[in-house]
Amino acid sequence: MRTVVRQLLAYVVSVALLAAPLWGVRAAPLGVVTLAERAQISAVPAATGATVFDGDTLSTDTVGILRVRAGAAQFQLFPSSAAVVTRTSTGIRATLRAGTVAWSSANAGAMEMQASEARLRPQGNVPTQAQVTLLSPTELLVTARRGALEITVGEETQMVPEATSYRVLLSPPDPQGPQGAGTKQVEKKTKPAGHKKKMILVLVAAGSAPIIAWGVHELVESPDRP
Repeated sequence: MRTVVRQLLAYVVSVALLAAPLWGVRAAPLGVVTLAERAQISAVPAATGATVFDGDTLSTDTVGILRVRAGAAQFQLFPSSAAVVTRTSTGIRATLRAGTVAWSSANAGAMEMQASEARLRPQGNVPTQAQVTLLSPTELLVTARRGALEITVGEETQMVPEATSYRVLLSPPDPQGPQGAGTKQVEKKTKPAGHKKKMILVLVAAGSAPIIAWGVHELVESPDRP
């Protein structure tokens, strides 16, 4: 009986030793850091060349900056910003927690953004450059620098045309919302029970929205380069 028990224990230990290397293997990398100054990856100081994995939280200090390349997309966090990156079936998603992020993608599926309740993605399979700032949980500043953007909140989708900036108001307290030129408001019937998220886009006058220039030209023109 003791012999049988010893053989069984030896078998279990052998299987555990063989499987141990597999348990320590992380998922495939999501991207790589191409520029890092006073930035962190999941609370660890980031450096150029560092690997970014699915689920990592990226953040920058008050004077920090962090740029990441991920397949056919790249994005940059500006000072006092934070985002969580996750893998999608065609690319990556960055969920903005604070601050400002600019990004570029060579095709529609390479990258999408989530900011508060809003989901942002390219409108069509074309190279896209955009920027979003999370002003508050109910207000965003969105700029489409190249290519148009689709913004979806709940069941509602609106478009930000190329070379324009919009303030995006999510479920504002005033049901009438801001009035005047450049305002888009979609009236929806409301049900007695519950509350549906809604969105108002307010056009920002040219030159009044802060647009931060950064190096995305090479990626958009040559997405297949390593």
